[in-house]
Amino acid sequence: MLRAFIVDDEPVARDRLRDLLLAQRDVELVGEAEEVSQAVAAIRADAPDVVFLDVEMPGADGFRLIEEVGGRAMPAVVFVTAHEQHALRAFEVDAVDYLLKPFDAERFAAAVARARDEVEVRRQRVRGAAPRRLDRLPLRSAGRVTFLRVDDVEWVDAAHNYVRIHSTDGQTHTVRGAIGELEARLAPERFVRIHRSTIVNVDRIRELELTPHGGHVAVLTSGQRLSVSRSFRERLPALLGAG
Repeated sequence: MLRAFIVDDEPVARDRLRDLLLAQRDVELVGEAEEVSQAVAAIRADAPDVVFLDVEMPGADGFRLIEEVGGRAMPAVVFVTAHEQHALRAFEVDAVDYLLKPFDAERFAAAVARARDEVEVRRQRVRGAAPRRLDRLPLRSAGRVTFLRVDDVEWVDAAHNYVRIHSTDGQTHTVRGAIGELEARLAPERFVRIHRSTIVNVDRIRELELTPHGGHVAVLTSGQRLSVSRSFRERLPALLGAG
């Protein structure tokens, strides 16, 4: 069951969200609010799984709500707004989705599906279970979000507080996050850590070269050469398909 909460100052908008939510399977609407202070108290009391949140409201905006509730306590957030200029900031606060009004029922259902995925990951984290594996990666830039299929990832490397995702079409996408967090969300039989700062898609490895000093270099189908560090040498059987 997905427990949902609506925050929007417009009655018509709340009515539509309510109707769309109640049409979804296994969704319980636990409350509604038309302004931030009211919403903060209700979210703390009712602990919904996901909040469908407007951005611009009288008194305080949706980002203020996230600050008031606090990052760790804040449910998953789907922003629902008529203002596209807030999209980049929305994903900087880890919003699950950004619904730009007007939207249709199909687009809304996709947002609910993403919310379900995020809520399930959070529940697994609380239970200490392995997180759900990703099948696509969200890429946020220039106020919009695109998605890259995990199958199209060739390799990943760390860059301070960011990771760089190198795709099979030769493009590089930079996203905020830690490489260890991303590694935990990728299927271990497909993606192997070969260096403190490098993850590789084993399907994209063309060959392994032995260096004159006893090290190894993974050569990818693109021609990219990646060092396999000594501390990750035990990952070699996986690279070789030896189990």
